[in-house]
Amino acid sequence: PNSSQSHISNETNYRFLVSTIKPNLDKCIFLDVDLVAVGDISKLWEICIDDYYMAAVSDQAPLHSESWTLKLPLPYDYLYVNTGVTLINLKKWREDNIQELLFQNSAQYAEILQFPDQDTLNITLYKKIKYLSHIYNAMPVQTYYNEKQKQEAFSNPQIIHWAGYKKPWKFPDAPYAEM
Repeated sequence: PNSSQSHISNETNYRFLVSTIKPNLDKCIFLDVDLVAVGDISKLWEICIDDYYMAAVSDQAPLHSESWTLKLPLPYDYLYVNTGVTLINLKKWREDNIQELLFQNSAQYAEILQFPDQDTLNITLYKKIKYLSHIYNAMPVQTYYNEKQKQEAFSNPQIIHWAGYKKPWKFPDAPYAEM
């Protein structure tokens, strides 16, 4: 798919294949490469997602009236998620043939996807996403929707994620770059 986000590669869609690549696993944690686990993430693994396709943290970036998410086929009141940290129910993906749906939606909506893999996951799975605490995907380069969410994310972050283009290895002044 085409994207205006030059830092996002086509390889990001490899996560769509994980239920096939790892048929012996019922669940997995998928992590982007632009983050660091600063705490114990075993509690993330223990979260029950039996009735969900995926668990993720709500994303702060699209929460404004000019958002690209308004073009996506999602309910207006849907709380879009950032997929840099996801707990995936591989068993349920296999049962409901989610891999095929992901590739279908990726192709069908290619022209409107801003973040190809993330938008596709939101479009395909939105009815069965469990929302995680912001401590599992604290994004220092994001503007938080409200102070409560920001405090939650950074009071005891377990994972810090440099979502967006301002990566600490390119911008030494990026928040939390010293990590």
